[in-house]
Order: sequence, then C-alpha cells, then structure tokens
Amino acid sequence: MDGPSQDGNEPVRIIRTTRTHLLCLSRAHNKFSIQLYQEFAKDGKRPGNFVISPVSVSLGLGMIHIGARGSSREELNKSLHLHEVQDNQLLPAYAALHWDVTKTAQPRGGIFEFAIRLFAQPGHVMTAAYERICSRYDITRMKNVDFRNRPDLARKEINQWAEEKTHGRVKDVLPTGIADTDTSLLLLCATYAKLSFLYPFDKKKTTCLPFYLHMEAPQVPMMYQRRCFRMAFIYKLDCDILELPLSSGELKFLVLLPRRSENITRLEMKLSRSVLDNALDRMQEELVDVYLPKFRYELGIICWDALVKLGIKNLYISGKADFSGLDGTTSLFLSRVFHHLCFEIDEGASTPATEVNSSIGPDTSVQQQVPKIFRADHPFLFLVIEERTAAIHFIGRVFRPQTSSVASVT
Repeated sequence: MDGPSQDGNEPVRIIRTTRTHLLCLSRAHNKFSIQLYQEFAKDGKRPGNFVISPVSVSLGLGMIHIGARGSSREELNKSLHLHEVQDNQLLPAYAALHWDVTKTAQPRGGIFEFAIRLFAQPGHVMTAAYERICSRYDITRMKNVDFRNRPDLARKEINQWAEEKTHGRVKDVLPTGIADTDTSLLLLCATYAKLSFLYPFDKKKTTCLPFYLHMEAPQVPMMYQRRCFRMAFIYKLDCDILELPLSSGELKFLVLLPRRSENITRLEMKLSRSVLDNALDRMQEELVDVYLPKFRYELGIICWDALVKLGIKNLYISGKADFSGLDGTTSLFLSRVFHHLCFEIDEGASTPATEVNSSIGPDTSVQQQVPKIFRADHPFLFLVIEERTAAIHFIGRVFRPQTSSVASVT
C-alpha cells in the first residue's frame, strides 16, 4: 500500500510493521513527550499538580500528519522528531501504536479510555486517500460539526461522542468557550486512566502521614508495602527512581523522587530521553519499603502555547496551514488542540490474580536484607511507560496529593 510522502507529492511504499519500527517511533515520541511536558512545566501557569498523556496528543497529531502537506508536514516532522523514523516505517508504526493504545482488548494494567478525534466545519470532506488509510488502519475518522452556526450544539455533540467513547468515564470534556464560531479544525485528545498495580497495596496499611511542602506539611493518605522492586539512583537528576509494574505486565509506573524536595523543578528541566534510557538500564531489584500517596487529578489543557514553542506554528494560521491531504483544500487550519485527562492512583482493586501476587512475600534470598526506604512524602515526578518499547503514556508531577478534584482548564 502507498502512503503520503515526506513532501506530500509522491507516494511512499509502506512496509509491514515490525518491533523495530515501533522502537524508532517510540524513541521519537519520548523525546517529544518530555519536551512537551517541560514546556507546560516551565510556563508558570501550572505550578501545582499536573499530568499529561503525551501518547494521546502524539496520536492526535499523527492523524493530522497523515493529511498535512508541504511546510505543514515538515513542521510536524521537526516538532515530533519524525525524521528519526524512515518514511516507509512511519505510517504502519503510528497505526500499530494507535491500535495498541486505543483498540487493543488485551489487559493494560488498569482502566484506560481514549477519545481522540478531529472535528471540522461541515463541507470539509475527507479525501479518498485519507479515507482509505483510516479504513485500513482503523483510525477514527474526522467528524463534521457546525461550529460556525451552532457552536454550543457542536460542543454538545463532541461531548456526547467522548462520553460514549470512554464508556461514561469522561463527561463534559469540552467546556464552554473552547470552540466558537471561528473554529475551523479542532483536535480533541481525551484520556481516562486508573492504574491497577501488579502488587496492590493493602488498604489496611494506608494511613495519613505528612506530605512536606515548602511552608506546610498537610496530612495525606499514604499507601505502604514492602517488596522487591527495581530501583536506582539517577546522579544527574539527584533523585531515586522506583518501578512499580502494573497488573498486565504491559505497562509500568515510574516514580522519580528528588533527594531534596525543592529540587523538583530542577528534576523536571534536566530530564531527557537519554537520561531516562540510562536510568532504566541501570535499575536493579532491591527490597524496599514503599510509601506512596494516593491521588486523583482531572484537568483540561489548551495545548496551543506549548506546541507553538515546540515549532508547531503555521498549522494554526489560515492561509499557511496545508491539510490538503485531509480534505483536498487548503482552507482548513488548526484552531484548537484540547487535551482532557483524568488520572487516578489508589491501592488497586483485588482480583484473584493480584491476590496471589500480593500473597507472595519477598524472595528468601533477600529476606535478610535491610530494606531501603522509598518515601514519596514530598513533590515528585511520575511516568507510565510501556514495557516493550518504553513509550511514555503519561507524565506528571505530584505537588500536593488530592484524592478528589474538579476539572480545571489551563
């Protein structure tokens, strides 16, 4: 099958997906993910708790990339670091990542729901080539909604679709004011995640303990367990890193805990793809006493400022954006990229499998060890990454743990 070329003119013969393709795309994706998070973290508008799902944003931009041409396509290539992936590998690798994230029926280690879609004004019809790609790779098609004449009804249609897509777990995803009569093309990336650990925490051992901030130490529900987990010290970031596998074995939860609580900003800004790769290679099993707070965050993010700083600029400008591979015209331009996320961690639901895992204590060879202490009682960074490819699905910061939150838009 043929796919769009780098410049959008001559088709590129695409080839069957392999693990190598996914690894190349995942490395490019991780570089984008960390840079996107850092742009959000340093803009000063989001000083507290914060989390994003860069994989949902990346997949949404991938839908745009398929239809982008000329300088618009090149802009996405540079910002998403897609030059690291060969042309004939890109489309099948994106399709495989899209399937793994949004379509797979395999257990993922919790509840994960994704609603990723393009919405455009009526009259913009997908080209036959774009339609074929969506059909072949089971990519959600662009939907027409009447922003110009009935923006509030358009918003309700989008919200209804997202609620149905996430089985009722994400409601009223698009707040009033995000889409208006001038909206041309809107990308929605909505995600719900509730993690389930391979080794659940015992609810009976959860107690309220202080979480140390600069001028206060509020009491928060702190989970606890002693077990062998992979961990390491990252010298460059002056932090400890702990790996907690999720129940499926497909994903894992990483906690990056600075040795000094005031160093959370330094940790965020110095994190890089190479530093993370090196840390993952150096992790070793240790007997450890883990203290981890429960938390739940829900927020909506307008991604314009961060994406512009990463180089995605002309896609937002009428007359400069070229999405002719999407609808056959050059009149479409990107009005909004809106990212909604609900992320939750607690002790983890008990199932027959997790009960067996929980009943297995530390190996006899380490029972005599003095356990290390991993006490996440001050601000820390966390990631959820895939086991096979190390692709970053979520990245965030816990500044003040909360177990309930009202969605805010930033």
